[in-house]
Amino acid sequence: MKKLFKISSVIFLLGITVVIFYLSFQVEDRNEIKITLIEMEGNNHLGKDEYFKYAYLQDKSLFKFLSLPVLKDRFKKHPYIADVDVHNDGNGKVTISLTEKKFNAILLHNNSDYLVSNNFELLPVLPFTKLTELPVITNAADLSDLKLFTSIKNNADILTGFKILDSMNLLNPGLFNGVTEIDFRNGGDITLSFSYFDFPVFIGRKNEIKKASYFTKLWTSLEGKEELTSIRYIDLRFNGSIFIGFPEPQNDEDKNS
Repeated sequence: MKKLFKISSVIFLLGITVVIFYLSFQVEDRNEIKITLIEMEGNNHLGKDEYFKYAYLQDKSLFKFLSLPVLKDRFKKHPYIADVDVHNDGNGKVTISLTEKKFNAILLHNNSDYLVSNNFELLPVLPFTKLTELPVITNAADLSDLKLFTSIKNNADILTGFKILDSMNLLNPGLFNGVTEIDFRNGGDITLSFSYFDFPVFIGRKNEIKKASYFTKLWTSLEGKEELTSIRYIDLRFNGSIFIGFPEPQNDEDKNS
């Protein structure tokens, strides 16, 4: 009887093992996706072709060997990507939804360009990146040990530059969109440049955010005025005062000379 019981137990266990193996195989087979088409959305910094090239997806004949986790992992490794969602649309079609990192500025240092994200992460400027509207930060101090993919939030000039941009964006988004350069002059007087006019705006050092706010309010009263074409500079380096530089009037002798 004991021998018969043992044989029955072995047969029962074998049967259970076969059933589990069969069911797992069926589930795996049911979840397998033969990818034939990959669509992309959410790409702004780079064209789709550049992202596909980075993920080694130029050859469509190899799509059938890919899985959703593999696709997500490939795109997630891109330095411009914060997150990736991979969705199976059915019938072999997959949609890649990208969430790109937000860039706040371009940092120019030693004739090299770097991207600075809104989290102060230092990133490379890859070929074909669309950067037409980003302000440039130049001549910032203490940048001797720059390392890609690290935070530069501890750099005082970079932090000040971001605060200036944030204050302008809060008070006047239109003026903020016109910022082309923040020049820190290697520790000298901070100077702002804009695409809306040719003259520089000097804000110096100390109370930079307050001075930038003052200029933002001044711009509201100057915008669209004819006097803008005559201005040579605006100077906020002296606390409590704003100086607007105009060309010196010519006297009769100058006109005749």
